[in-house]
Amino acid sequence: MPSSTFLNLPAQKKARVEQALLDEFSRAPLSQAQVSNIVAQAQIARGAFYRYFDDLNDAYRYLLCQALRDLHHDLPSSAPRSEAQESETPSSEEGSTAREDKAGENQQADNLEKLKLSAYQKAHAFVEQAQQSRYYQLMYWFYHENNASFAPSSFQPEESPTTWAIATLSHAAIRECLLDRDNAHLYLARFRESLEHVK
Repeated sequence: MPSSTFLNLPAQKKARVEQALLDEFSRAPLSQAQVSNIVAQAQIARGAFYRYFDDLNDAYRYLLCQALRDLHHDLPSSAPRSEAQESETPSSEEGSTAREDKAGENQQADNLEKLKLSAYQKAHAFVEQAQQSRYYQLMYWFYHENNASFAPSSFQPEESPTTWAIATLSHAAIRECLLDRDNAHLYLARFRESLEHVK
């Protein structure tokens, strides 16, 4: 991550460096990015770049985190309790009636439907925001080439298989939408249809 020297730069200079990073990482995949282009646009010495960041990968990681933070900022935040969270609620006592059991099953089914709807709405909103934002080309190259090196590990052992499946489908749909912008509506429709098969 960036050094304290970079983080404490005057706002205008810091913004200039960030814009140069965005322009360079939006121009081409990380493997083709050039420090020389960044320092020329940002009007800084090459040595200053290396005082701010360890290397291009470090600068890219910083910018990607900034972009993802900004893109996630306005997404719908209300999410229903997941299947895993529901399973942590105390089970009905031995003497519970069939009616109470049925009510519990209905509640779990309702929560699953809410979880699927929330996942679809968030994916749809993320795609729309990314496509209309200054980060679109950055995200395009992230999914096209840079993802394998920089995708954060999202494995959570406590996550239920259903929640994991929904998240995996969601990220796959987002990837396809950003790589094939003109057909994003088709991928989102396929995502919504696929969610119906998650039980």
